Amino acid sequence: MSTSTATASEEDENFIEDVEEEKALEVIVSKSKYASLDDLVELRWYCMLVLIMAEITAFTALASVTMMVFAGANPNVVGCDNQVVNGCHEFNSLKNKSGCTPVLEYQFESVQVE
Repeated sequence: MSTSTATASEEDENFIEDVEEEKALEVIVSKSKYASLDDLVELRWYCMLVLIMAEITAFTALASVTMMVFAGANPNVVGCDNQVVNGCHEFNSLKNKSGCTPVLEYQFESVQVE
């Protein structure tokens, strides 16, 4: 009996070791539900909200830069009524003497023209 109990206990130990090895292999070999990192990232509603806010921010920044470019364009003073002037100083002195209206040259009507 001692030999049969010794072999039975050895078989039990061998069986337990085999089961533990299979579990370890199963853990190593088991597939994850994510095949790659791209499967982990999902576009949800909050990502769309962030994207929309970034687009609005970029649009606002570009709109204000465009506004600053066009609003700050200075017109050139080319004359005062029928007289041709060479610069703002000459225009100011002529305007103070006669009260004429300026003749402006500009690419587009900006805030400076008004």
